[in-house]
Amino acid sequence: MNKEWLNDYLKLMCENDSDFNDSIIYQAMSLWKMDRFMEIFDDIFYNLLKNKHLFVFTNLMKKRDDVLVKQNQFLWLEHIIMENAFSDSIYLIFDFISTLDEEVKMLAIKTFLSKNKDFDIFKKLSISSHSWLSVGSLVPTLQKEIDFYESLIPILSGIDFLEHKKLIKERIERLKISVEREKIEQITSVI
Repeated sequence: MNKEWLNDYLKLMCENDSDFNDSIIYQAMSLWKMDRFMEIFDDIFYNLLKNKHLFVFTNLMKKRDDVLVKQNQFLWLEHIIMENAFSDSIYLIFDFISTLDEEVKMLAIKTFLSKNKDFDIFKKLSISSHSWLSVGSLVPTLQKEIDFYESLIPILSGIDFLEHKKLIKERIERLKISVEREKIEQITSVI
């Protein structure tokens, strides 16, 4: 694979960021299977970062039906988080990771904390979804967030993570309050 093809591919991704088609995703899945996937996705990542199109990267991470693709995505994520754990880029990395599933977010958080325990950085990371799409009640969506935050508690053990754990517990309590408000709103809207 040459750099010219990769540059054309990046241009295509950025031009179609709101309308990713199956062809672009299929090509990405093929790239994840290549021996040089680390180098390829580093090039893609840093190019998108430089051109402020990193949000496009989310589309390259969503389809993980293939075992090799999933394994290589996890390896690359660990690598890119470790490489950027002390850089401002870590916030942008977690912005796109926050839109992915819980398994990916958990891996990302564990990887980050193994390299950087700084609470001030941790509290600024996007570790939950920014948008909640729900038809009807928000309670199931809020409960899913609560469950995810509760799953983080065991990895935040030890003195190094006391503030981290406190923050997560506070977020859980706020979400529980939101659940109660949502339930009350549902009841009162019926009356």
